[in-house]
Amino acid sequence: MTRLVWAVTAQRDLKTIRDYIAKDSKVNARRFVKRIKKSATALIRWPESGSLLPEEGVPSLREIFVGNYRVIYEFDGHETVSIVRVIHGARLLPETMPYLDKN
Repeated sequence: MTRLVWAVTAQRDLKTIRDYIAKDSKVNARRFVKRIKKSATALIRWPESGSLLPEEGVPSLREIFVGNYRVIYEFDGHETVSIVRVIHGARLLPETMPYLDKN
């Protein structure tokens, strides 16, 4: 069975998103983060459902969109989906992304 792993960077991204939205509404912040987590959890059943990450050209890196946010993940082709970043779609990806930072 496929398992879902959240990298430290992705966990930090979720906290930043939640804190930002919570400035206007704590309820909406919780709902949106829950929506992101639910979409990520669906990747357990359909790990190849996301699009290939265009900036990287690495077949194992994919993305799904939740609202305006990109949920960037790596699928090892067998049993692990690793969420590596959650970034607003208008932002550029960082020069170096810690793909293997799954602690």
